[in-house]
Amino acid sequence: FVPRQNRSKPPIAVLLSYPPERYSQAVGTLEHNQIRNYTVALDFSQYDSAVILEEQLPQNRLDEYKVLVAPGDENIQNGTAPIVESWVKKGGTLILGLEAMQKDEIGNSQQESTFLNLKLGDRLQTEEAPLSGIAPRAPWLPGEILGRPYRKVLSSAGWETLAKIGNYPAILSCT
Repeated sequence: FVPRQNRSKPPIAVLLSYPPERYSQAVGTLEHNQIRNYTVALDFSQYDSAVILEEQLPQNRLDEYKVLVAPGDENIQNGTAPIVESWVKKGGTLILGLEAMQKDEIGNSQQESTFLNLKLGDRLQTEEAPLSGIAPRAPWLPGEILGRPYRKVLSSAGWETLAKIGNYPAILSCT
């Protein structure tokens, strides 16, 4: 991706990671990087964002942004987790969508990826339920927000649950 020169740098970066794409094809699943869904949602919400490649993280490109969205990235390259965790500890905001970067490129547990004690368990098979709690809410969005929890949260010391879907944490914030 070539950065555009005709506009100011957006505050939000969306992580484009190839390992989830390759891994999902190798094991024959449809779960993989959700970048298209997240970038379209940001565009429709009129949030300016840019794409950052996982390969660009060691070059300190992440320091140019305030927010990093990691959409459905279960698999990551070695070395990515410490870079992202260091950036978060310096004040960056990380939004993990569906996954928490817990596996390497070939599906093994990523030992360096602890994301401040956040561990996810098995995928859940639950019914749709309303989102409840103190999640941010746009005044123009009427009615309940329905969803299904994707994974069980196993370990979350230092995390506060802001909203739940049924009895399962859905939106957490690191305290």
